[in-house]
Amino acid sequence: MSGFCHLHLHTEHSLLDGYGNAKQYITRAKEIGFEYIACTDHGSQDGLIKFQKEADKQGIKPVLGCELYIVPDASVKKAGEFRHHMTVLIKNEEGHQNLCKILTESNLHGFYYKPRADFEMIKKYCKGLVFLSGCSSSVLRSEIGIIFFKELRDLCPGDCYVEVMPHLFDDQIKINQIGIATGFNQVATNDCHYVNEDDDKVQEVLLAIQTKSK
Repeated sequence: MSGFCHLHLHTEHSLLDGYGNAKQYITRAKEIGFEYIACTDHGSQDGLIKFQKEADKQGIKPVLGCELYIVPDASVKKAGEFRHHMTVLIKNEEGHQNLCKILTESNLHGFYYKPRADFEMIKKYCKGLVFLSGCSSSVLRSEIGIIFFKELRDLCPGDCYVEVMPHLFDDQIKINQIGIATGFNQVATNDCHYVNEDDDKVQEVLLAIQTKSK
């Protein structure tokens, strides 16, 4: 597995969505021969220091970032809105500072149920970051989102990628097809939400609590 790195991964800090802490993920990654592993929790970088320390301790190189909630204009807050997702990875110190700025504005000015970033905010603070298109709730789900991602690619050449995921449900298949058709660079990801295969039942319970469903 040394040639593969999880670039889209959720820990316990993705509340009611990710199952598994930094030590559990990195211990398992070490067991199966990973050299790198990312942490990209939803709308937060709360777990990054813990994740980095554990990765350093076990001799794995951490890739740090988060998965942002994206709307066209964060000043508009209305019931029933659809919040797109986009994965962001820190490339260097400037990128770390810019992600801090994005998340600060998302919480102080864009918060509406979730910390929301918008197109202009991200374009303003895009330097030093690598952008991946996200999961089946990708920014590529809408025409305006595709236009935004193309603008972002022009601002950050070489640092924008479509996530191609091997999940055979309709929304993800559609996103894969859209991403490939747009001609963006591609990267394989897996939207990892738990450590071991038999953790899926626990993660299902977390999702049921989050969505108030059975």
